[in-house]
Amino acid sequence: VCILPPAQGRQPGVFCAYLDNDAQYAYVWRGGAYHTGDAAYMDAEGRYWFHGRFDDIIKMIKEEAAKRDIEVTCLQSNFEGQLVTWIQDAYFEHYDGIIINPGAYTHTSIAIADAIKAIAPIPVVEIHLSDIDTREEFRKVTYLTPYCIAQIKGHKHLGYIMALDTLQTYISQH
Repeated sequence: VCILPPAQGRQPGVFCAYLDNDAQYAYVWRGGAYHTGDAAYMDAEGRYWFHGRFDDIIKMIKEEAAKRDIEVTCLQSNFEGQLVTWIQDAYFEHYDGIIINPGAYTHTSIAIADAIKAIAPIPVVEIHLSDIDTREEFRKVTYLTPYCIAQIKGHKHLGYIMALDTLQTYISQH
């Protein structure tokens, strides 16, 4: 979730913890917006639903992976080129599989689709927090799914756990 900054000066009020910490203030107020660390999605009616904080979701993924004796690397970027680079790096670093939440890039990114296709036979699971099939028509289009072993959608943050299990099962059978 991002909040646009005020026209003048630093944001007062709920953000007071960052006012005297220049490094933290610069981190949360990057790119011209305040990054809350909250995970949310917008439903078909335009309502936003909050379902966790990114750091809590990453912690949950790491805890669940450890229970399954899986080593994970969690990465996040809003930049398509960075995502493509990480997918390519996974190939050269001999990763066993990838779980990707491409967000809106699933509907637009031929580059990410090509990167996933290029790293075969590394299995990739595509995840979406919301059910993209119940949203706007353009969100039902996905360039990535044809190159993924599975698409998990509509299970919020628990979809990541489902993706871990899907990937682990696939790898053990191939």
